[in-house]
Amino acid sequence: MGLLKKLIPGTRIENLCKCLAVFESMSSILGMIFIDEYDTAIEVLKGGNQSTQQLVHTIKPDSTPADIANAIIKKYEAEARILYICGHQTFMTKTDKGDSETYYLHVIYKYVPYFMQIIYSRHRLGIAIFNMEPFEFKNFTSKQVVLYRTNRKGNICKQSLCLLQIYFKTSFHDVKAEIKQRKKARVCRSEEQSSNSRTTNTPARQPNP
Repeated sequence: MGLLKKLIPGTRIENLCKCLAVFESMSSILGMIFIDEYDTAIEVLKGGNQSTQQLVHTIKPDSTPADIANAIIKKYEAEARILYICGHQTFMTKTDKGDSETYYLHVIYKYVPYFMQIIYSRHRLGIAIFNMEPFEFKNFTSKQVVLYRTNRKGNICKQSLCLLQIYFKTSFHDVKAEIKQRKKARVCRSEEQSSNSRTTNTPARQPNP
């Protein structure tokens, strides 16, 4: 973004760069399931717009989880305000000020901070608990159990039910591990299909006369 400012100097480009910086920070916060862990929070507080980086000094390793969560929420509120103000001066305006503002942009500025406060006060978690990753994880796990923990004959539901119940009660959603597992499964399927294709396309040997 620094290079962009040098190549195309001007207030509009500077505001657009601010929008990009704060949006990246906001995306990190929206993806956090636990917003009261110091190690994760301190890295998020260091990013974003320079005017909001001072929040990094409001927490310490011995700060309470509530103080850490409040710092993250304040960070999001400040970044969202910058995105809204600078956005109205750039991509949210075509002819009249704010005429390109969408419902989603309005929600992330006006409503999400309020939801974050409610969710943390009730569940001690971040807003990322509402994404689709946990559902996809459960779906993927159940398929893996059926494929690799049963003989795929007879009453598959009965065979896999006990193990699925254990998995769903004790599992922790590790996104990186799941991605690696999916890649491995794709490679195995690809190799299996390639092997089947070679077997099908190989002409049968003719008997010697």
